[in-house]
Amino acid sequence: MIPKYRNRAFKSLGLSLLLTGIIGGLILSGRFYVPVGFIVTVSVALGIVALILYLQGCMALAHAKGYHSIMVPVIVLAPFVCVAPFFLFLPVVIILAVPLMLLIPIILAFGLKEKNAL
Repeated sequence: MIPKYRNRAFKSLGLSLLLTGIIGGLILSGRFYVPVGFIVTVSVALGIVALILYLQGCMALAHAKGYHSIMVPVIVLAPFVCVAPFFLFLPVVIILAVPLMLLIPIILAFGLKEKNAL
């Protein structure tokens, strides 16, 4: 792996995980009389930023292994294609595809062969 891209990937994935934890904390803070509009607005904004950081981290991880960044959208869309026969049941698709999306960094780190061997 190329260390520069590997470190960038770990930073992006770590920040994405941190933001996701903050979103969970915001959702649980509804018990403490925090306005619902504030929770929804901040959660959506942080969710978008977390998703962007997650995808950037996955692309950097693929780049560290020597692959082009186009490999990541293929792997990201694969879970949705696998559960496409259930497209009439949108909640089922979301429930099945989201856990598969969380495996993307593991697939990139351990499943892909190293292209830039030293």
